[in-house]
Amino acid sequence: MARTTAHSLTSVRDGPAPYSWGMIFSENRYPSPIGVEDMLFGIMLCPENAMAWVILFFAGLSEVGWAVGLKYTEGFTRLVPSVLTLGSMAVSLGLLGLALKTLPLGTAYAVWTGIGTIGTALLGITLFGESASALRLACIGLIVAGIVGLKLVSAE
Repeated sequence: MARTTAHSLTSVRDGPAPYSWGMIFSENRYPSPIGVEDMLFGIMLCPENAMAWVILFFAGLSEVGWAVGLKYTEGFTRLVPSVLTLGSMAVSLGLLGLALKTLPLGTAYAVWTGIGTIGTALLGITLFGESASALRLACIGLIVAGIVGLKLVSAE
């Protein structure tokens, strides 16, 4: 029986093999007919780390949750917001740790903090009436460009 690893996606006995989600998680040798696993948010992904990018995205969203949650804790003096914020911190760091099993540290950390920064800034504008000046929005756009750039160069 041929053994396939998620890292190399090659078969020990059969040489290079086609890839698919099923192949990463089981011995299924047939790629999906539409190749959906190759795209996430319109950016080409390496199949061996596609799931790590999804996990990293949710880690970033959890970071937004705890960053905004800090505002509602009022210095950790309110019980429910404090518990939710601490829970979101644990989820965010746990998911980041899982993503780091596969992704490069510097890239993953930059993307994680970038997602958190963008989300927190946008929620600050929406929830707390913070400035939405053109310059501030342009700076948020630069962060988005940096995240996309890091993702593109890490796919090499």
